[in-house]
Amino acid sequence: LLTITALAVLGVLCNQQVQIWRNSITLFSHGAKVNPRDYLARSILARNLMESGRVDEAIRNLEQILREAPRYPLSEFLLAHALQRQGRMEEAIPHLSSIVAPEYVASRDARLVLSYLYTGQLAEAQELMNGLLQSAADEPALWFMQAAIFRQTGDAQKAVEVFKTIVTAHGPPPMAEDPVLNFEVAELYALIGEQKRAMPYYESAVQMGPSYTNAFNNYAWLLATSTNPAVRDGQKAVRMAGKACELTQWKVPLMIGTLAAAYAEAGRFEDAVKTAEKARDLAKEQGMSEVAKRNEELLELYRQSKPVRE
Repeated sequence: LLTITALAVLGVLCNQQVQIWRNSITLFSHGAKVNPRDYLARSILARNLMESGRVDEAIRNLEQILREAPRYPLSEFLLAHALQRQGRMEEAIPHLSSIVAPEYVASRDARLVLSYLYTGQLAEAQELMNGLLQSAADEPALWFMQAAIFRQTGDAQKAVEVFKTIVTAHGPPPMAEDPVLNFEVAELYALIGEQKRAMPYYESAVQMGPSYTNAFNNYAWLLATSTNPAVRDGQKAVRMAGKACELTQWKVPLMIGTLAAAYAEAGRFEDAVKTAEKARDLAKEQGMSEVAKRNEELLELYRQSKPVRE
């Protein structure tokens, strides 16, 4: 039987596995044709398709299995995993929540934590994390997730302590298979001032999560405002911030303000002024006085043809 642990679930793609997956795809494709009701073989085939980069195909196969065998736990879990790899974190929740088989509980809960982090269900995330850490306290990936929960709940000191401790003991975290954990690691690196280390994690988050507005916005802010010239990239910051504004239909003042900072870094100060004015005015309309005040302060920089540095 296929055993899935939290460590395997949160692991990374290894190049040396490509040939193995190619061979196993052929093997399990044959098995599925011989016995279409062999849902285990078909699920393993979908897993191998996903791991070889054919995620859309894997999702189609898993959805077909679940039409024939509703709530088959392995397919439910793998479908949730595939959806998360595409940044579809909310869609994964009902598939994970339907799984009750004991052998999947740890992996189910680890993936639910990621979806809850994305949707802001932090109390639910912490409750699951408490149980996971009781049973697997030596698993580094879980502690990175715990640090992320601390960060999102506003306990920056605990987030920094946990993150620094686990990085010191185990080194930089591997690139995750989903956008949320990559984003959270990027945010934690930014929080401790290691902006260059944050960049590849942001990059992975926006590539895997095409609708992940926070990832686009925060990456843009880093690219636009870093004090490290090796990190700054005004043109890319404009693209990232513009995407965040488009995704939020130009209704979020904070993200419009990020675009203004990106314009300034790109030397487009007239656009920066106009955009910061828009962010300020929209913030006032929405009763966001602190955001409005901050954009008013930044306007003075842009009018002097100066970018933001943080």
